[in-house]
Amino acid sequence: MTTVGYGDEYPSTLLGRVVAVAAALTAVIMLAITINLVISKLTLSRAESKVIEVMDRITLKKDLKEKAAVVIQRWFCAHRFYTRNDLVGYHKSGYAIIPDMRSKRRKNIDLRTHVLSNIKLLEAINEFAELNREVFTASIATDISELVGNVGSKITHQEHRIAALNEKCAQAAELAAELAQALGGSRGGG
Repeated sequence: MTTVGYGDEYPSTLLGRVVAVAAALTAVIMLAITINLVISKLTLSRAESKVIEVMDRITLKKDLKEKAAVVIQRWFCAHRFYTRNDLVGYHKSGYAIIPDMRSKRRKNIDLRTHVLSNIKLLEAINEFAELNREVFTASIATDISELVGNVGSKITHQEHRIAALNEKCAQAAELAAELAQALGGSRGGG
């Protein structure tokens, strides 16, 4: 657009060079206008962005509920499996151990070991934690952008108020100076 080729042919007269420069500038301006129009048509309005953001939040919350349900289901299955298989245990010596004879601490250790060996439960917990972080990050990003917008508008409003007060102070100073002159002139003459 702004070149004339390989340089084997180029304008040699002043009028030719002016036309070439004008054509190059016109091409750059037309390209800028075209790009601006395309970008303005493809950019979402604030309302459209908000709708998409709300839809994303709803989807994230729905996914979070589903992941939480999966974690609860897997935990329940793991616990049920543990309690079913915990009816009778055997000591090293070969004697049957009555389940109530084990201490609660030992039962908790056994349950924890069983849960930590359940890969599906651990995967569900990790997916839930990851999605929970994503939901938190999305809400923080939205809150921060809204907060920055609110603070920015309040700062602008305060700057306008300060400018108006400065103008009023300047007017009051001018009136005070005029009053001092008027009083000084009437005292000096009397």
